[in-house]
Amino acid sequence: MSMFNTGDFRIACDCIKERRPLVVNVTNYVAMTPSANALLAIGASPIMVVEPSEVEEIVEKSAALVLNIGCLESSQIEVMKLAAARASELDIPWVLDPAGVGMSWLRTDTAVQLIRKYKPAVIRANASEIAALASALIDAHEYEQPLSFSPGGGIDFEKAMQEVGFVSNGVDSSMDSKSALEYAKNLAKFTGSIVSLSGEVDYITDGVKIVSLSNGSPLMPRVTAMGCIASAVTAAFLSVSCYSEENKRTDYFQAAVNGMALMGVAGEKAHELCDRSSTAGTGFFFVNFLDVLSGFDATELAGRVKAGVVNK
Repeated sequence: MSMFNTGDFRIACDCIKERRPLVVNVTNYVAMTPSANALLAIGASPIMVVEPSEVEEIVEKSAALVLNIGCLESSQIEVMKLAAARASELDIPWVLDPAGVGMSWLRTDTAVQLIRKYKPAVIRANASEIAALASALIDAHEYEQPLSFSPGGGIDFEKAMQEVGFVSNGVDSSMDSKSALEYAKNLAKFTGSIVSLSGEVDYITDGVKIVSLSNGSPLMPRVTAMGCIASAVTAAFLSVSCYSEENKRTDYFQAAVNGMALMGVAGEKAHELCDRSSTAGTGFFFVNFLDVLSGFDATELAGRVKAGVVNK
């Protein structure tokens, strides 16, 4: 049994290439170039924003938004809040990538506040990030809105992370994706967002339905910004979701599945190209990955997607 819709995937891929949707990225410095290249490769039009005075104007012209907290600074947090607020006002779907959440109170508090105030369409993260974020959000919910994870802010950040067994490992996951599945379901139920949990097996859930995707490559976690790219690609698929108000969440779910399906199969094909060369490493892999994204046949890729339904 599969919840992967091959027809929807092909149509969405064609729509991205035809419409060239503008995807706004407020992201970390490491991810800017790889994310832009990946979006261009699949047919979307990326733009990066760092200046608070222009972000609302640019978001107004966009089809989707990505907020990535992987390299936070005070001015960027301001930009993210302005971007999320404007996107929410205009019903522009946006993706939150809580990179490194749980590593510091600032990252954790920023992610929690963005979710609580502006509700992303999709939260895309690895297992450790999902577990930390789910724990932090539920902990924060027990307090009044003004309280935060900042020192003296009223919520014990270290205690919240200890309760979930969070192990600091930068932006890399210290958990496998399956072990974080219950956290992902709870996070989706609690926030109303679609949760896209990446790992050796990717899982997408709305809190009830769970789709698993088993493509990919073991080289992907060894290449920087692959998770950031997944968030940007997901945003591109959100931008062409032909959703109605009553079916919005269903279409967000399918968009998240489509984005991660493309990432997985592209990674798998790139790995196969590496296998043909005895000297191929992560650099060669990433070049192959971009080449696959820029020249893929949607029908052929759809036929390779290994999707399933998780009953849990």
